[in-house]
This record gives sequence, structure tokens and C-alpha cells, in this order.
Amino acid sequence: GEGFRSCSWRTMSVFLFLMLWLALATADVRGGNVVAEWRFNRPGDFEGWQPNAQLTNAIVTNGVLTCRAVGSDPILELNSVLDLQASPWQVVEIRLKADHDGMAELFWSNTSSGRFGGFAQEKTTRFNVAGDNQWHTYRLLPGWHLEGRIVRLRFDVYDAAQFELDSIRVVQLPTPATVVGADFDFTTGVAGWQWFDST
Repeated sequence: GEGFRSCSWRTMSVFLFLMLWLALATADVRGGNVVAEWRFNRPGDFEGWQPNAQLTNAIVTNGVLTCRAVGSDPILELNSVLDLQASPWQVVEIRLKADHDGMAELFWSNTSSGRFGGFAQEKTTRFNVAGDNQWHTYRLLPGWHLEGRIVRLRFDVYDAAQFELDSIRVVQLPTPATVVGADFDFTTGVAGWQWFDST
């Protein structure tokens, strides 16, 4: 009946939204444009990222920022000026190595005003970090386009782990073609969807 059709359409809408979100999260960023990047290639140069007191032995050498977290709120905060026009097609890539599993967070803000300098829990993306002492590239969809502009960034790691940070970068993906309908036929091709394996 009508109730079933309404429920089915809502279910399909949620499914399509999740599929579109996944497609963006796994889009091939090699075709994108890097709009901001921190690579830590110069010894001793933190490139504006400031570790707090709960990140000890912080050093930039051999192309990576190395530190050890020893408290409940270890933070790397970008203190240099940032003026990034926010877009829904932006992905944040963090190439990181850790020796223990945990949950990290990327904070952002369009202001430096407020109790925490513009940062708030509702403006953050959390992600799981593998503690296998291997390099991994974590690709995040911040969904920050409603901010208009991004002027502040903060990267929170977690306690009792050693970290090596190779790079942080913001990639602007190509704007996808306009979808005329929600009918996708995968028997003849990928129908505009893009996939890759995260490393």
C-alpha cells in the first residue's frame, strides 16, 4: 500500500545517500587538486602545527613529525593563518603511523572566537587508527562546506601511543557530473561511481 511505498522510498533514499557518501569517501584523489598541505620535509619545521604538553619528544626529522602521547588530551593545533574556502567535495588525507590502536579526531572551525578558540565537538571528524606500526593514509570527509571558510584546524590523537605523521593535506575532488535520476545501471559500467582501496 501507500505506507509500504513511502517506507521503501525512505529506505532507498537513505541507501542512495550512503552510497554517494561512500563514493566520495573512496574517490580517487589522484585526480584532485591539493588546496592545502603540510609535509614536514624540513628538519625542525613543524609548519605551524603546535604540540601541547601531552605530546612529548615532538620533533620533525627525516620527513616526518614524531611524538609520543602521554596524557588524556594530546593535541596538535595549527597556529599559522589558514583561509580555506570550504567545499562539499573536499577530502582530508592524513598519512600516519602509530604503535597502538585508538581513535583520533580532526577539528575545524571558521572562527577563532569562543571558549575553545572556535573549536567545538560538533565540528569534528573521528576515525580509527591502526596501531600496527605501518603507514596508513586516512581519508576523511569533513562535511565542513556549511562553514564557508576554514580558518582553524586541530588534530587530536590519543594517549599512550607513539606517532609518526608524514603529511596532512586537503584535496579538492573534481565536481561530479549532475545526476539526472536515481537509476544506476551497473551492467554496462560504473555509472559515474569511483572506487579505490584505502591504504
